[in-house]
Amino acid sequence: MTTLSNRISVTLTPTDLDRINKAVEALEKQLTFLVSLDDGGRKELYQVGDKSREFIRKALVAAKTHPDALPRCFDTKEFAKDVELSEALYPLLLSLRRLHNSVEDTHALAQSEAYEAALVVYRSARDNDTDGTMAAAIGEMKSRFNRKSSKKPPVTPPTPAPQP
Repeated sequence: MTTLSNRISVTLTPTDLDRINKAVEALEKQLTFLVSLDDGGRKELYQVGDKSREFIRKALVAAKTHPDALPRCFDTKEFAKDVELSEALYPLLLSLRRLHNSVEDTHALAQSEAYEAALVVYRSARDNDTDGTMAAAIGEMKSRFNRKSSKKPPVTPPTPAPQP
């Protein structure tokens, strides 16, 4: 008898999913200013960690305290808005990252357990189909394991030129 791991056993009803999707939509409606960057756009940005966040805060204090030392075109108010937005979004980012990781891990676990159970079903059907009634289902499941040959045809060395 095969013992399957069962680390998660949850049912999400259509009502549950609808409520969750509405909550996500409500978040998206509140965060209309969010931007999406492609990989190239992300690479152009400064990488900011905790030390850099502290540097930014200190620079803002300096900019407000000594505006005469800055170039005329420098917009301290815009700088302050960027700092404030960054600081306001940081705890939200951490919360959403935790949520994202939990959803991703739960999804991976559910998929893994489902795949493990599917393997038991396939092997049992394959090994116990004495009368051929499950042949079609076995064939469909078996296609998952069909592999394309990764072997390249053997390379024949060039024939050496005849020597005079």
